[in-house]
Amino acid sequence: MSPVLIVALTVVVMLLIGLIGLVAFLAVPRFTGSSAAPVTSTVSATVTASVAPATATQPAQPARPAQGVAPSGAYECVDAGSGQFSSAAAGSPQTSCEFAASVRSQYVGAGGSGGSMVIDAYRPVTGRTYAMSCSGGAVVTCSGGNNAVVFIY
Repeated sequence: MSPVLIVALTVVVMLLIGLIGLVAFLAVPRFTGSSAAPVTSTVSATVTASVAPATATQPAQPARPAQGVAPSGAYECVDAGSGQFSSAAAGSPQTSCEFAASVRSQYVGAGGSGGSMVIDAYRPVTGRTYAMSCSGGAVVTCSGGNNAVVFIY
């Protein structure tokens, strides 16, 4: 056999192997029902929040929200899972998340179930205990201390 014939046969065999591989690659997903690559999409959203300054005589408080969600403008601080009154949000600039968690803990610990009550909650920032008046229903609003507002839902 001549070297040219050996090279030609080798090229033909390689082309046949490549053609069989290409057919298998393209045909197998059609028979199994799977696709070669998953289809994905990306969605981007931008949210801008604005906070109006409180007046000197009466602090601004967000409106009461729909049942079971934090009101617009409130900052969610505690999400202890599912269930009634498992979350708390700070509703004023004077309210820290630590204090919101303390108010929620005291309210739930005192048997709060949406009704009105006054609780005493410890504020770690100042090291003092403050009386907070709580009332509401599915969303409880507690206010007191130094213009603190806490939503429990």
